[in-house]
Amino acid sequence: MDNKSPDSKILNGCMIDISCPYCGEVRSDGYFANPKVVKCLACGLFRFFPRISSEGVQIAMEIGKKKFSLTSPIVAAKNSSSRDRAVLKMLKRQIPHFLMGPKALDVGCSTGGFVEFLNGKGFKASGLDPFSPAVEYGRRFDLDLNVGFFDEKSISNKFSNESFSLISFMNSFYYNQDIKKALCLTRQLLKKDGCLLIQSFSIDSPFFWFNKKAMFSRLGCHASFLPSFGTLEGVLKKEGFFISESFRLHFNISNILFPISKLLHLNIPSVISNSRALSIGRKIANRALSLPFQAFGRQDQILILARLQ
Repeated sequence: MDNKSPDSKILNGCMIDISCPYCGEVRSDGYFANPKVVKCLACGLFRFFPRISSEGVQIAMEIGKKKFSLTSPIVAAKNSSSRDRAVLKMLKRQIPHFLMGPKALDVGCSTGGFVEFLNGKGFKASGLDPFSPAVEYGRRFDLDLNVGFFDEKSISNKFSNESFSLISFMNSFYYNQDIKKALCLTRQLLKKDGCLLIQSFSIDSPFFWFNKKAMFSRLGCHASFLPSFGTLEGVLKKEGFFISESFRLHFNISNILFPISKLLHLNIPSVISNSRALSIGRKIANRALSLPFQAFGRQDQILILARLQ
């Protein structure tokens, strides 16, 4: 966070919770110094120390309304990626009635890009997000999006007596302030043969080797914890889930290579920077240069499909 801005100072004043968002334990070991990240001695989860309070999350939402940019859900859904391909393969294998219009709920849906993606694959998908500007924008595209946090109050108001074949958290699970309650609510809402889908940045990512401060910009200062595959697997198991499939999205080396031109103040003409040739070149360079990180098993993001035990 930029500690010089008034909004950052307000948010810094909300970083007061020293407990683990899963087990409530305070005891911890230091992991990173700046920003300060610790590992819970009881359950092993990583978290900012101190982390944001529940009241602070509300304040962060209000601050976010002052300045934001939104992406069309149609554009987001059409951006084919390794994640989308992996998700589609998982869902086809794990949900037998995939083509029969099963219900899905995307938590932290933003403008509804993943809701649109699921609808295009045969689901009847709804979305839930506390950031009202994003939800209101997404509704313009005839998507079933709702404003609210993932809690009993919002669920009872929006989805009373409903159950889902799929509940997804696409880079949003780590915003739950109480992980036990979130997973308990997930169990209640899932059908017996339903699936929980989680996409998450990993604290093991090489992205953070080069710039640990980027955790704030990438996950958001209001993240309640910082996931790794092992800690997520452990928490899910304790709460009655087992991982049926997983996929590791590896580190994109272009995150480091291609911003160099900006750092060196190189003025590359837009005709070149946006050219198809350069785009293909980036993909080839990224595929080749990312191999060393893949060899060490260092994933950038985690994709988990879990079922009830």
